[in-house]
Amino acid sequence: MSSDEEGTTSHEMASKDVKTKAGRRYSQHWSLSLHELVLFQKQHGHCLVPIDYPENLGLARWVKRQRYQYSLFKQEKPCSLNGARIKLLDAIGFVWDSHKVQWENKFKNLLKYKEETGHCDVPSTDSKNRQLSTWVIRQRVQYRLFQSCKPATINQDQIDALEQIGFKWNLGAGCKTKRKWLESQSLSPMQLLAEAAQIQQKEKKTRRKVRA
Repeated sequence: MSSDEEGTTSHEMASKDVKTKAGRRYSQHWSLSLHELVLFQKQHGHCLVPIDYPENLGLARWVKRQRYQYSLFKQEKPCSLNGARIKLLDAIGFVWDSHKVQWENKFKNLLKYKEETGHCDVPSTDSKNRQLSTWVIRQRVQYRLFQSCKPATINQDQIDALEQIGFKWNLGAGCKTKRKWLESQSLSPMQLLAEAAQIQQKEKKTRRKVRA
């Protein structure tokens, strides 16, 4: 065997050894992260680690990465997930589609709001339900995108679910805020959210004047 062949063989062996060690380290890291997720699940009762989870940002990033790797797995593309790891995550109730679960939770909140008020029109001035109000606005934005055959985070099943509980996609012109909404329908989604924020600020100023 020539020296060149020996050198190539040595290089290949060294490269294979590096890959083996890297794979072993990744497996150890994956197992450690799974253990941290199990502890999170026991503490909170679910596996929905917030993307900005202050106590463990590394775990939040790992969870997000598993969802991405799962999408590759389903497309039969190269990924770091395999059947065994997927089963381990499924066993602790891992949520592969976090958007769907979060949507369902907000929908339940809207149902509760309707039971209390008799309608689904959460005003932007409702300080107790500010997050729900923002979510309601977002659904109308996404619905408009969906109707225009543009990429949207809402689907037909979600649209049907909202309509079944009396959700209004276009608010009536019964007040200035609602008229402003109709005027803003030609705006882009980002402009629409900005417009809603401006409306909220104006309504706050109006309330302050009334109190004064």
